[in-house]
Amino acid sequence: MNVKNKGTSNREEIDSRRATLAFSLASFLNDVGGDIIEPFWPAFVTQVLGAPMTVLGLLDGMGETIAAVIKFPAGYFTDRVGRKKPFVWFGYLLPALARVGYAFSYSISSLFPFKVLDRMGKLRDPPRDAMIAEKTRRKERGKTFGFINAADKFGATLGPFIAYALFALFSYRFLFLIASVPSIIGALLIVWLVKESRQKTQPTRTSIQKISNELKTFILISILFALASFSISFMIRYANEIGISLLSLPLVYLIFNLTASLISIPGGKLSDAIGRKSTLMLSYLLYSVTMLGFATINWSIAIYLLFLLYGLHYGILKTTQKAFVSDLSSPDVRSTALGIFQTVFALCLFPASVIAGLLWDLIGPTAPFFYGFLLSILGLISLTIFVKSEK
Repeated sequence: MNVKNKGTSNREEIDSRRATLAFSLASFLNDVGGDIIEPFWPAFVTQVLGAPMTVLGLLDGMGETIAAVIKFPAGYFTDRVGRKKPFVWFGYLLPALARVGYAFSYSISSLFPFKVLDRMGKLRDPPRDAMIAEKTRRKERGKTFGFINAADKFGATLGPFIAYALFALFSYRFLFLIASVPSIIGALLIVWLVKESRQKTQPTRTSIQKISNELKTFILISILFALASFSISFMIRYANEIGISLLSLPLVYLIFNLTASLISIPGGKLSDAIGRKSTLMLSYLLYSVTMLGFATINWSIAIYLLFLLYGLHYGILKTTQKAFVSDLSSPDVRSTALGIFQTVFALCLFPASVIAGLLWDLIGPTAPFFYGFLLSILGLISLTIFVKSEK
């Protein structure tokens, strides 16, 4: 009996490690492909196809909204049908197909359906994260999410370097075709390496009602914090405003991405060791300090340190939130819970950036950062008081 249990445990451990590797590589490859396109996307839309900036804004805004909204129905539906893997690999395949579509787009109108296809790929996130949680022991869940988030951010760091190297040799359109290849490989890795056992029972129609009160409280507090989390574009613009040259701006962005990648695994391990709530409190505090720094410091050398702090916050937050939501949800509604959380959080980022823009224009460049500081401190206090520490 003990031999059988040991053999089963070993098989589960191997399956968990193989799945973690597959998800990490797929995430890395998809971000490499996405960030090969990212530096040249605005120029392609406005210069090659001749679209005004309004159209560029409409495309990108529409894309981010779709990416946010698709997560809840994707999570709910995967719980209902009892299958997750097909949605994950299909979600990685969609951006690859979209990039091929971009390469063959010769009019502005043709970009819109491919942008929809691209951002619908985010339907993969809730079922993927639920599968990660299912295949990982709770005490190692933070480390596993950290590993995958590190791979994701490393891909986002490496992609632009590959883009600039390839752009000297290839046209925009051929570059888009190249960018589709990593995501296709990522989808195939999920198909080949990840195993899924079918659910024997399915949730009832009231599965949303199974979400715990603790999780609902955490989602409400996360809304408050998300409203403080405006776009990094404001930080980059402010860096340029106080003396960081245009040529140096990619460096501050690199510091952010690289720091977020490097802290993800240690941040996940920290949440496994001291608890998700305590680690999230640290992340919220780092963001508050970062915002206060941008609001009060106007000498350029400190900006590099502030982007490092922002990277520390971001890497810890992205890792720990997923693990915490997974901990607070039961397996039969985990995809639904992750989908709700990710959709709500992402939708709040839009008004956060709108408010920041209005504050910048009406009051001044430091106003968004004072706003971010005050609201994030309020979120930190709410998290401390209203969310229970893990037992």
